[in-house]
Amino acid sequence: MVNKERLDILLQEVIQEARALKIPVSSTIEKNVIVNGRPKKRFGCCRKSRNGFEIEVSRFLLDEAGCSEKIVKGVLAHEVLHTHYVSRKKINVK
Repeated sequence: MVNKERLDILLQEVIQEARALKIPVSSTIEKNVIVNGRPKKRFGCCRKSRNGFEIEVSRFLLDEAGCSEKIVKGVLAHEVLHTHYVSRKKINVK
């Protein structure tokens, strides 16, 4: 089982690994992961806040499902990818 302290460490590892692979992620991701006890079907969530992005995971993922660290890290990676802003403007290709 992954505890809260380990969850925050895993988030930092995911961010570092993404950057090492030249995958663009926001520099304003909150360093502490929020654990939400309500969702049962959604494993994670990425929310834009005033100070940047908040990454949230379901308590179900950590406690009841008892997911491995590898799966939790995958969920964190998925949410971190949402932090990269992609412009919706049309691109002129010539």
